[in-house]
Amino acid sequence: MIPAAILITAIMTIVYMGGRTSQTYGVGEIPIGIIDRDKSLLSADMQKFLEGELGMRVESADNTQSYEENMDFMTNRLLDAKIAVLVEIPEGLQDKMLAGQEVKLEMLSLNDYANEAYMESYINNYMQRTALLAQAAKGDAALFESLLHEASTDGMTVIAQEKTGVNAKKGMDERGLSLMVGFFTFVGFGYPMFMGMLLLEDKKNGTFNRIRASSVKPAVYIGGISLSNLAVSALVILGILAMLTVSGMESNVSYGMMLFLLINYTLYCIGFNLLAAFLSKSSFAFLTVGVAYISIGNILGGAYFPLGENILSRLSVLVPQYFMLNTIRGLAEDASYRYGINVCVLILMTVLMFLMAAVAYTRRENTHIQG
Repeated sequence: MIPAAILITAIMTIVYMGGRTSQTYGVGEIPIGIIDRDKSLLSADMQKFLEGELGMRVESADNTQSYEENMDFMTNRLLDAKIAVLVEIPEGLQDKMLAGQEVKLEMLSLNDYANEAYMESYINNYMQRTALLAQAAKGDAALFESLLHEASTDGMTVIAQEKTGVNAKKGMDERGLSLMVGFFTFVGFGYPMFMGMLLLEDKKNGTFNRIRASSVKPAVYIGGISLSNLAVSALVILGILAMLTVSGMESNVSYGMMLFLLINYTLYCIGFNLLAAFLSKSSFAFLTVGVAYISIGNILGGAYFPLGENILSRLSVLVPQYFMLNTIRGLAEDASYRYGINVCVLILMTVLMFLMAAVAYTRRENTHIQG
């Protein structure tokens, strides 16, 4: 298992480095798609601002097609990586701004968090600028359009802060870190599954039942197996942390937080596989449950990409991957991100899994009475 740990560490290094060098765009080269449902002077000026003043590559939706057709087309463009961010301008944008209402544009991206953050920053600055013009117009649409035209003509621009070399490296490091942690949630499940297979072998030859009938307490038995498994899994975790240190990772995610997240997740996987092994009647059932859980759990938890807002995303809170990646991505975007709730939930999930495993360990087989 030690050579396997070295191999997995090497794979995690490749994933991390691959995530760092994934395709990105310069500030003025971001290809974006625009679906304009407002079709006002304000929405046209916004597109002019993004394309003319910031130099972004703007791809507008076809006005002759329906909203559904445009959304399908732009979504496919996003999935094919032809555009980095999809921006939807809602109906009534100009009217709501003139009325003094707060408006927000919908933005969608896959895993290009850096470009999405830049886009949101630029658009927020633009909206703040135009909100001042709308306030000065006092609800007069004609005056607002005149002020907007004058501001555009006079070159009243929002200063876009260029990324420095340090910020660029930090962004790459955090992208690689997020991708690596996502893949670790899959491979980190492997060692505990191997441990579960050994338990099933003990159940098959009667060793497990003899231990359970002895004076060995559940805490001793489960603790011994968990610590031995954690010791081997720790080789991978320490290898990952050493690799990050050598590479000079720059991120808002500290090494201490990384250590906690990886250790806690490993313990959770150990508890889950202990529970599955205690309850399974065969190796086939155990493997089916394990493979199904890690496959579905990683998708629900956004291990590879954020799930977005939909029906399935409501189930994400059932798996620890969701809280792990929320912490990583939250800190990457904002150093002041409050991750306390995520940490508490992760700890409670792990404790609950071990308590359930302890209950399953002490369970006695039903007595079959032959008539």
